[in-house]
Amino acid sequence: IKSQGGKPIIVTKIKCLDVLSKLLHIYKPTGVQFHYEIEPYIIDHVIANHQNLTLIGVLTDYSTFLDFKYIYKNLDYLVYDTSFRGGTNQPNSYKHFKKFPDELKHITLFAGGITLERIHDLEKHNPAGYDIQSYFRISNGISYRSKKELKEILESLLQGDLDGKELLYTSGDLSYKRLDEVCDALKFPRGNLLSVSLTDIPLESIQRVSSYYHIRNLDFHLDISNGSLYSRFDTTNNGIDEKLQFLTRLPLTVHLFLKNELEIESHISKIRTKYPHNVIRIFVQYFEGINPEVYNSSNQIKVIPSIFFEEIDSYLNQPIHSKILSIVVPKPDNEDEIVAFIEKFKTLKPVFRGKEIWFDRDLNSQYIARLRQEVGENFNYIIGKHVIGDLTKINTIHEQFLKKK
Repeated sequence: IKSQGGKPIIVTKIKCLDVLSKLLHIYKPTGVQFHYEIEPYIIDHVIANHQNLTLIGVLTDYSTFLDFKYIYKNLDYLVYDTSFRGGTNQPNSYKHFKKFPDELKHITLFAGGITLERIHDLEKHNPAGYDIQSYFRISNGISYRSKKELKEILESLLQGDLDGKELLYTSGDLSYKRLDEVCDALKFPRGNLLSVSLTDIPLESIQRVSSYYHIRNLDFHLDISNGSLYSRFDTTNNGIDEKLQFLTRLPLTVHLFLKNELEIESHISKIRTKYPHNVIRIFVQYFEGINPEVYNSSNQIKVIPSIFFEEIDSYLNQPIHSKILSIVVPKPDNEDEIVAFIEKFKTLKPVFRGKEIWFDRDLNSQYIARLRQEVGENFNYIIGKHVIGDLTKINTIHEQFLKKK
């Protein structure tokens, strides 16, 4: 995890100070979560002997240590869970939360049976965040289902789109679709996200790329084109199906460049059925004459319009009311078109306000920096050729995101 720029947190039930110290010395984590009743002597020992660690405590409705001043002073975060077992998927009443001082509420994460529906119910408490591991994780190939998902599954069964086996067994062990839904509920419209296109990477290199995973605000991207929409753009020999199979455990976006609406519908149905947990968006390239209902064809996956910058006016004249939009910007070497696009986008900012916008096409760190400087910072980017040879360039772009004007 560290080698990929991650920050590992050790979750432990160990109370023996010698063993705990050896554990922290050997692994040198970013932080530690004490998954038991808060014990001041343990926390004090760790603070005295292991500086600069992020310390996380756990509290339940049955906790007996309720010194909130001590907790806030000595812990960086507090997880308010159903029990000290963890991963039970059992809901919690959070009966102590109303007694918390405001500063402690601001570092408290709710845990225990957290689902999208539960988050809607709990938002009135305004916690710092949520621990969604049970909702995000798929255990032994069987995933937890919300009421909304069960209803969608039943409808699909009745229409003959799914079989019983696909209801339970999945291609991965994490549901990025659920994570995306939770982020939408709490953070929409989101900005400063990256999607790395693997369309042109050689199939034999895909394993190297897929090891560079779980990076903050990052997912992967594949284009599907048979040349019917743009004759010079055909990905049928790019091993897209094989790449889809290999990337089933990573968050993924698919972009359809197809002219035939029946083919579009077929691909959407196939992707939704075969990759229900890791494909989080399907971009469908807009063209004049496309049926606007294509973008409303599925309530089980995001189907998002993607438009070339020259077609913005045409798109805006259609009855398409998507909250998310991808814009294929001018090529980085066409200065006149870039200037014209930036001026056009500025005039349309009121139209795009409140929407999640993605910029696409041969983007490099310099082009992204320019767009952020001239049109705004809260946008998202689909990148590819610039980073495929050296994925550490992603870190350079992330550093740009952290800089404010």
